[in-house]
Amino acid sequence: MIVPQWIYSLADELAASRSKISAGIYHSGTDKFRGEREHTISSLGIRAELTVRYKVWSNPNSCDVNFAPIIDTGPVVGVDMKYNGETYDIKGAERSKGYLMVNYDAHNNPEKSCDWYLFVIFNDNQAEIKKVHYTQISQWPVINSTYTKVYKWQI
Repeated sequence: MIVPQWIYSLADELAASRSKISAGIYHSGTDKFRGEREHTISSLGIRAELTVRYKVWSNPNSCDVNFAPIIDTGPVVGVDMKYNGETYDIKGAERSKGYLMVNYDAHNNPEKSCDWYLFVIFNDNQAEIKKVHYTQISQWPVINSTYTKVYKWQI
């Protein structure tokens, strides 16, 4: 699908706000610290969430859908979307990076448990959405990434 330019712009603006709100929680020395990549990582995740919302809301037959807030007064623990009785965690990925990642601790946190992961894979102004069942993630290789342990899968 083609991703409208406004999604990129809005994701960048919202990421700046979300990073400021979370700065007191996700700072150096915490397991959620992202260092200099905070804005980039946050923007990618928000871009993925906005892309899924755009796709869902563009479908006139979509019903029974709820999304978690993109911005709140603190981090939102829980699923990103409930759609027709199923729960989803939405993740962004850049095709040029060549892999999908899920934070190890978040995946194994019962409060963050979901039925499905939706990976929005960006390639320039295009996006592909890949649906992966929650149980499949545990079968992916685990690696130590820059800031934390992750499940990682080559695209």
